[in-house]
Amino acid sequence: MTLNWRPTETDLRFTRNLIHGLRDGGQWQIPRNNSTWRIDKTNKVFICFFGPKDELFEMTAIVAKELGYATRYEVERKPFVIDATSVGSGKALIKTTLPVTDINDLL
Repeated sequence: MTLNWRPTETDLRFTRNLIHGLRDGGQWQIPRNNSTWRIDKTNKVFICFFGPKDELFEMTAIVAKELGYATRYEVERKPFVIDATSVGSGKALIKTTLPVTDINDLL
């Protein structure tokens, strides 16, 4: 997917402020595509570890590059456990080691 999009100064300022406000290794959740990113300030890289590799991923990568950061897509394969009582009715636990990009895939 190649995206012909350029960030606005507002996009860049927002992301600069976000980076400044997070500690090294801090996480950023983007509700628009339900993705979660880890910000590695030491190595200057944004790591998407949950969510789709979609147009918003590309837009985030473009902004990161403008600010001197690389991006990586690394959906983690750690055991993922959901207490179904916290997301709906029932008392079951859901456990998987599959890469999960959408919580609804598990429900």
